Amino acid sequence: MANYRHSPDTCECVYDFDVLDGEAFPVLVGVVAKCGPHSSVPDDQLNAVLKDEQFRKNYSIQQEVRPHFPELLPDSEAALPVAEEAIAQFARQSGEPTMGWSFDASRVLLLSLPKPVSATVKAMLQALLDARWPGRVLLL
Repeated sequence: MANYRHSPDTCECVYDFDVLDGEAFPVLVGVVAKCGPHSSVPDDQLNAVLKDEQFRKNYSIQQEVRPHFPELLPDSEAALPVAEEAIAQFARQSGEPTMGWSFDASRVLLLSLPKPVSATVKAMLQALLDARWPGRVLLL
């Protein structure tokens, strides 16, 4: 068994978890700090909420945007999830734009494409996102 401290890339929460020998998923053992948007989430539900947000972000970028519109993203984002700082550093060095994302106050994922697309393409992509997460992912 090993104990780790973690902070997701989707917010500023911090929590401790254990990885049990032979188990695939970590077990939450304690909440160290909650960010403003998650301050009202009960401790026993925080891990599930954070995992949902990370999965929604990563899946939306990797499985919805990239496969259907690979020309919209630089190759540096093909291997998400990776450290966001590494992506930002690549963008600074190469001058190539990257996929932008953030969460609004209601924790709706906001995605911005690095390159302009037609209204038709944008509508097609939003429809893909809506099919999986109705009202929870918005393409800007």
